[in-house]
Amino acid sequence: MCISCASRTAVRGTARRPMKKCVTDEAAEVVEAVDNEDFINLREELGDLMLQVLMYAEIAQERQEFTLDDVIDELAKKLVRRHPNVFGDEEMSRTPGEGLSVWKRVKKEEKLGRLKEYEKMYEQGKIPLKALEKQREKCRILEAQEGAE
Repeated sequence: MCISCASRTAVRGTARRPMKKCVTDEAAEVVEAVDNEDFINLREELGDLMLQVLMYAEIAQERQEFTLDDVIDELAKKLVRRHPNVFGDEEMSRTPGEGLSVWKRVKKEEKLGRLKEYEKMYEQGKIPLKALEKQREKCRILEAQEGAE
């Protein structure tokens, strides 16, 4: 576990940037445990990674940006949107390729729809230009991928 990120003081102020290394370190330790088929250590490392999620959510809540409940709700909605054959009324895909096509289509629709939200937030001064530009780039990549298929 990244000790420098574990204290309560790490979630105060502008602590998100210093925590980036902790998140990547913990994710790498999860991958290492999986690669080594070390499922005893995997349990511990998943907990450490979850701690990072909880701390990021705490920072966001303190800044009145979003809550942990918002994160969980967003994940649940995304799963339903991207996997309608599993969580919705749509028929099960006949092949993995069909399932992947649905997933790609829905992801593209999400990103394009989210771009409008980013533009509005930027105009209101709530996000930096860098965040808006990154979202625009994601949309360009998704559109290029679709054109290449």
